[in-house]
Parts: sequence; structure tokens; C-alpha cells
Amino acid sequence: LVFATSILLILGVYMLWMESQSSGAEKVKSRIRRLSAAAAEEAEADKLISLARQEGLSALDRALLSVPRLHNLDRFLEQAGVKYGPATFVFFLLIAGMVGALAMTIFTRSFNTMPLLFGGALGAMVPWVLLSRKRMQRRERLVRQVPDTLDFFARSLRAGTPFSGAIRIASEELPEPIAGELAVTFDELNYGLTFDDALMNFAARIDAEEVRLFVTAVLVQKNTGGNLAELLNRISKLLRERITAHGEIRIQASEMRTSARVLIVLPFVVAGLLQLVNPNYFPVMLESPMGRNIILIQILLMGIGYYIINRMVSFRV
Repeated sequence: LVFATSILLILGVYMLWMESQSSGAEKVKSRIRRLSAAAAEEAEADKLISLARQEGLSALDRALLSVPRLHNLDRFLEQAGVKYGPATFVFFLLIAGMVGALAMTIFTRSFNTMPLLFGGALGAMVPWVLLSRKRMQRRERLVRQVPDTLDFFARSLRAGTPFSGAIRIASEELPEPIAGELAVTFDELNYGLTFDDALMNFAARIDAEEVRLFVTAVLVQKNTGGNLAELLNRISKLLRERITAHGEIRIQASEMRTSARVLIVLPFVVAGLLQLVNPNYFPVMLESPMGRNIILIQILLMGIGYYIINRMVSFRV
């Protein structure tokens, strides 16, 4: 187990280093992968994935690209703001699972199937949790940048710049991560995608109500006419008030959210202390069918309770 974990760790670091190289081919493959992740439709993503297969991908990348709806994983990685692709992420999952299984084996001082599976599942969840948190933080930064972006579009339109040109200028002058998302939208327009589809992909990629409101307003104005610059300024003001109200609600709900996290972590801390005080306590419990069932039921109930508490403190503004 230690040997397999070491080999996977070395391979994962090597793949991460290889994908960080800034060669022209790597940039092309990265750009195609971003466009595949941006695609809202499966057929459109398949075309881009087929193009990516011609750019000298490894056997593992080609095998992963053959999995249906793989661009959903690409979109998840892009929304998290990471530079590596699905193959490297799968290696990270394997490494984390092996490390978790090894840690649980050392913790329980037994090599039974139950501790290995439980430790492997917990370890594999770590990359998902970390990336999900990073994805949420990046999404919040994007949402906070939307009002300033709308004001930028309004100023560009008043200066006589077409909307597509405003997107290009914004992708060059605005800070990340909104600049990268606008760059992908401008690439889609250059590659022949319609204006409506490019904006819909932009909304699907970020997956935020604030962005969907902006996209819907622009598409409606495109068909009905009107002063788009003034409309964007009004939406910008509305979104600033919405973001402020959402921040105040999160502050009010932070106490309950912290209590939920403490209640989730506390049983594992107590279990670790018990294992240090009495090393023979958990092996006996894990070897017993009733003990394993009790642990599974407790974990299930803890997950349900954490989900309910999170739903209680999640408010839509």
C-alpha cells in the first residue's frame, strides 16, 4: 500500500509538472479544453473533444475523453480555476484514496476491508471538497466583479464600441477571474458561435443568478431594442444591493454554520483521542458486524444532519 501510494504520488507530481509547461501545443490543448468546458451542449463539446484528440493527447487523456459527458468534469475544474485536466485530477483522487486507506490502517492497526474502504472513501473526498470550496470562492469573486463589469460595458457602449468589442476590451483590462471568462466568450464569437449562444454559455459556465440576470437582460434588449447602457447601469446598481444583502445574511447565519461544522468534526476528534488512550477499542468494534453497522448508521445520520443544517442557513436573496 505504501509502495502503490508513493508511485501514484510521483506520477501525479510528474503530470502536474508536465501540464504546467507553457509550450505552444500545451496552450492549444488548454484552450480547446476550456472551450469544451464552456460548451453548454453535449454535441458542441464532443466536437471540441474530437479536435483535442488530434493534438497529441496521452492514452489516458484519450480514454477519459471517451467517457460520456466528460466536459462536465472539465467545467468543474475550470470553475475551480485550476490549470490541470481530468487525467491529473483522477490521479489526485487515487493518491488521496490510497493515503486515506493507509492512514486508516495505521489508525485502527488492522488490515480489514472495512477500514480500507472507509479510509479510501474519506481520502478520495478530500480533493473534491477542496476543489468545491475553491470553486465556490472563485464564483463569489466573479459575482462581486459583475457590477463593475456591467459599468465597464455601459461606458464602452456610450463611447461607441460594439458589445463584442467591449467584451474583448474587458477581457484584456479587467482582473481575473472575470477576464478569463470573457476571453472564452470572445473566442466563441470568433469561432462562429452566435451571440445568443455565446452569452448563454457564459451564464452556464459561471452558474450564478447575477450573471443569468445580466445575460437575460442583454438578450431581451437585443430583440426589443432600447438603451442598453442605461439598462446595464440599473442592473449594476441592483446587483450591488443584492450582494450587500446576501453578505449581511451570511454574517447572521455564520454562528449556526460554525456549530454544524463543530458537530461534524467533534466525533472524529473524540474517536482519535479514544484510539490514543485505548488502542484496542476500535479494532474490536470494526471486527464486529454490529459495530460496523453502528458506525455506518452514525455517519449516515451525521451527513443528513449536516445537510439539514446547511439548508436551514442557505437563503436566496
